[in-house]
Amino acid sequence: MACILAAAAAVERFRPEGRRLLEVRDKVIRFVHEMRNVERDELAASCELTGVHMDRAQRKSCPLPPEIRRAAEAMIAVAAEVAA
Repeated sequence: MACILAAAAAVERFRPEGRRLLEVRDKVIRFVHEMRNVERDELAASCELTGVHMDRAQRKSCPLPPEIRRAAEAMIAVAAEVAA
């Protein structure tokens, strides 16, 4: 029971903060997830991830579909404009 209460308290203290695309290449997309400590209003954790688009039949990497790559590039461009 104590573990359940501690986990519930942790959920209230931390919240997902940011999910940003960092980079998109032919077969790769990089993004970051961040979590904030609500009580201290500070970054509690971040995780940078790299995703590789895979062809499951051939079991090797392959180019991202053009529509997904365009959408990712547009999201990166909008984020850069907001940050400027």
